[in-house]
Order: sequence, then C-alpha cells, then structure tokens
Amino acid sequence: MNNQCAQLLLNLSRNSLLHLYLTVAEEGRIVPLGKRNTLVLKYLKRQADRPNNKPIKKEIRSLIKIGRNNNNLETTLLELNSVQGQQRNPDRSDAGLTYELFQTLEAEHGYATEFTEFQPSAVRRLSLSKSQFSDCFNDDGQMIAPFKVTAIGITSQALADLVMNTSAPCDVDLELLVMGPEQIGAIEVNAIRARCVD
Repeated sequence: MNNQCAQLLLNLSRNSLLHLYLTVAEEGRIVPLGKRNTLVLKYLKRQADRPNNKPIKKEIRSLIKIGRNNNNLETTLLELNSVQGQQRNPDRSDAGLTYELFQTLEAEHGYATEFTEFQPSAVRRLSLSKSQFSDCFNDDGQMIAPFKVTAIGITSQALADLVMNTSAPCDVDLELLVMGPEQIGAIEVNAIRARCVD
C-alpha cells in the first residue's frame, strides 16, 4: 500500500472513530453494539462516495461488509488505527495533535474530555462543544476555526498552564476567557502545531 493510501486509511479510521464517539457522547447513555455499527456504517457509506477516498474505496467496502455481518466495526477500526498508526509517523495534522493533547491531559493530569453543549458535568473534565468542535477542522485535519475548552474547579489561568505545560508534542496558541464563576476555567484554542524538537 502506498503512502497516500495508508494515510487515507489512517484518516478514515480516526475520523470514523471520532464520528462514533461524538455521536455516542451526544446520546448520553450506553449505545449497544448494533447501533454503534449502524452509526459507523452510515458514516462509511458517505465516505465511500467521496472522490478523495477513491484510492481506498475497496477497503471502505470491506469495512462496510464487516459491519453488515454484525461484526464489531469499532474494534476493527481501533485495530486498523493502531496498525496504520504504527506503520506511519504519528499524525501531525492539527486534528491529530489535538487528539494527542487531550489524550496526554487525561494520562498526565486525569482530565477526561467530554463533548457537551452545556457546562462541564464534573470536576476534572474538559468540555468541548460538539457542534463547534466538529466545524473546527477540515477534511485534511487542518484547524480552520478556534474552539473553546471549559473545566470546573480550575481557573482559566490554571487551565491554560495545564495545556501549555503538558508533554504532548504540540504548541498551543490560546487565550483566556472569562466565564462566570471563578472556578469554571475557559480557554479558546486558536492554533495548534507540532512542537519543534531540537
């Protein structure tokens, strides 16, 4: 498989999983395997018809066939993401770096990420607006609009320090936002880029 196809497949697996997790987070309850497969199948069918996915159309159809046979598409996509991610350099798109940033914030500081249209639901959770966040990146993973991150139990300055001092391989251009009570921190992420390694 050439580099272009491998990158398209990696992007497809990540975007499919992101679509699934955003939709499941919006549901607010446990979503059974059958419904999860249906959500991913609908997404994959739309992707199969996109001109830029023509080089991997055969692979997309294979994934659709797996899902139609009631196999766990989420597990298949996670495995595909893992295999493709190991074969290629880490995703250095803005979307990939944002994903790594949030993964690192959870691993290092215990701040899980949730998608909601409301205030954060609990302490040690970073909240992002699903409707706003989904429009922040183009199909190539480039950030095209800023997004807001809020958290309960932390000031805006402390939240900014947390994001700026993480070991994630990226630099973040952000600004502090004032949000009502002092213990609701808010920042707006304007840009994210790969950190230069000396």
